[in-house]
Order: sequence, then structure tokens, then C-alpha cells
Amino acid sequence: MRITLITKVKFLPSRLQLRAGAWAALISLSTLALLGGPMFQKAHAQNASAATEPAGSVFEGVGRRYPSLHVGLDFMVLSTPHYSANRAVFGSQDSFWGEYWPWDAFGFKSMYASQKYPDLSNASLNHATTTLALLGKYRFDTSSDWHFTVGGGFGSSDHDRNPPASTDLKATSVLVTEMRAGVKTTEFLWLEGGVLVLDGHSGSGSSAARVGSTSYGFGLNFGF
Repeated sequence: MRITLITKVKFLPSRLQLRAGAWAALISLSTLALLGGPMFQKAHAQNASAATEPAGSVFEGVGRRYPSLHVGLDFMVLSTPHYSANRAVFGSQDSFWGEYWPWDAFGFKSMYASQKYPDLSNASLNHATTTLALLGKYRFDTSSDWHFTVGGGFGSSDHDRNPPASTDLKATSVLVTEMRAGVKTTEFLWLEGGVLVLDGHSGSGSSAARVGSTSYGFGLNFGF
């Protein structure tokens, strides 16, 4: 019976191989340091910039969430006059306006409103008014697609056709206030709704009367 001896041979790297491996590791680490350092710094700077920039910024690097210029068209669903006439439902009340916002929170608005109200006794007769107004506005930023604004200012209302009987309504100054809520639908389009109040008086003596209206409506807001 022959006994076979199996000898286990361990492979030990030579000194030359150890030196070659050390140099390869050193070169690899140096290459990673040279290439990865600038990339890491750039990524860190981008992360820091993204962390400090307000969410939803419209203009990169400026930090604005909203465009500076807005134009819009409002349709008044229900409007009640402050003088002797019937309230009007959707169809005969609208307004065109423009806004300038130097800052996200504060801005200015100019507005042209056209309104028609049926006569109390003659439904085929309309009392028409037009109003020009200038308002200061404040925006409540919710850091979401919703925003809320309030505004107040002065305007001039002109009863350009068929003033109500027994009144002497003429062009007069009015106090203008509004509250609006809007939701962003696209990058430059908001859908808004709110309340618009025009309040003043015209005439003298027994022919004096309140002018203006309280209106509820919705509109389109285009920002650019």
C-alpha cells in the first residue's frame, strides 16, 4: 500500500509584486483625488445653492417666486349695486387689469371695470357704469401653488348711461377694496377668484345716492 503525501503549498507574493500593488493603489488614489475633488466641490455647491434658494423660484438666481408683470380678465358671477337697481348675474360684468410686483409681497394694480344692472321696474333698461382704479396690493405666500392677495385704493366711477330715476349720479370717486385667492395651473397662468367692492356716493340733497357695487367673480391671471 502506497501512501501518497499531499503537500499544501501557500502562494506568497514576492517583494516586487507587493511594491507593484502599492504603487498601483497609490496611483489610483491620486487619480480619484484629482478627478473627484472638483466634482465633489461642485456637487456640494449645487446642494448648498438648492438649499438656500426659495422653492418654486421663477427666475434662477434672483429668488423670485412670481413674475413681476401680470395681466388678467375677471368675470363677475354675482354683482349687487349700491344704488337702486337689480343685482346682475354672470354675463354683464367684467374687468380688465394689470399688476406690477416689484417684490413678491408688494405690488400695484390698475383696473378697468364695466358693469350693467337692470332697472328695478323696467328689466329692458340697464344702468351702465365704468370704473378706473389704482390699488396697492399685498400677497400672502403659502409656499405652494396657492396664493392669497388683498388690495385697496381709489378709483373713479362714471354712470355713462341711464342713471336710476330720481338720482343725480355722475362721475365720482370710489373706494376700492378686493380679496383674491389663486391657484397656479401652468408656469405662467393662475386661476383666481374673489370679492371686489366699489363704494362711494354721488349727487347732493335728495338726489344723492350711493354708487358702486359688491361683486363676486373669477378670472384668469397671466404672469410674465
